[in-house]
Amino acid sequence: MAKAKIDFHIHPHFNSYNAESIVEAMYARGIDIVGLAGYNRDIFDDIRKEFDKLQNPFKVTNDSLAIKVTNEDDKERYILNVGEYENKGGFHLLVFGNQKGIKQKEGLGKNIEAALSTDSFAVIDHPFVALNYSDISKENEDFLFGLCKDYNSKIALEWNGYSIPLLKKGIDKLFCSTLRLIGENIRFSDTNKKLENFSGILKQNKINCPVIADTDLHARSKNDLDLIGTANIEIDIADFEKESGKALQKSLKEKIFNLEYEVNKGYVPRSHFLFSYAIPVGISQMHKEIERRILPRG
Repeated sequence: MAKAKIDFHIHPHFNSYNAESIVEAMYARGIDIVGLAGYNRDIFDDIRKEFDKLQNPFKVTNDSLAIKVTNEDDKERYILNVGEYENKGGFHLLVFGNQKGIKQKEGLGKNIEAALSTDSFAVIDHPFVALNYSDISKENEDFLFGLCKDYNSKIALEWNGYSIPLLKKGIDKLFCSTLRLIGENIRFSDTNKKLENFSGILKQNKINCPVIADTDLHARSKNDLDLIGTANIEIDIADFEKESGKALQKSLKEKIFNLEYEVNKGYVPRSHFLFSYAIPVGISQMHKEIERRILPRG
């Protein structure tokens, strides 16, 4: 058995760097397995094409679920097929594996069923964060509890490296305290802490929805790759469990649901969050709103 460090949730930007940059960052950071995720679409075929460009000293083999990269020292690194999908009700679903039948804006239960039908690993992404980045409502908290009860030992929950408590506290203090005085029930709190408390409640009710940690890294530049593995999990994996993407996926799922793993929590720097995520996303949303307003009517 060898212990593998895994960061399940990385959003790549191949217009800024190449596959070699990702692999080199994985070796430098001591991360053995990453999930390179598309948003509302399956990008794994595109990722495989990028990794097929790797040259000596790297050797590459792949299938529909994983890419294996080996260097001159025979040290292996793995890339998993991952997708992040927005669902009705505001929840995001991470699907590790076959994404056939997963649809944007579909009901969360339907997308979970589609993922489970192909033996994929389904995880509720940052479950206590609403679409506007505030805390989810009490109604959605109750929905989440019912979902975990219905999918006991079938789905997991994500601890997210971008949910920085200090930033959330600042937003809540600057803006939300005044809004609450006029009746707007909006709050920005430590959503990872809420997840940890929620996980305790699930355990008290004998509901097994494991919490995994990942970075959710939006790696817009090559320098951002230095943050791979900021949040991760560690699992003992034997060589025979890595013989194929299917074998690796099966092993990871079994050990996570059997709670045979360690969680390593960590947050990205606030400067990275602002310049590689918050500002680009804000600008993109502004452009979309401008385009919507100038579309011809009728």
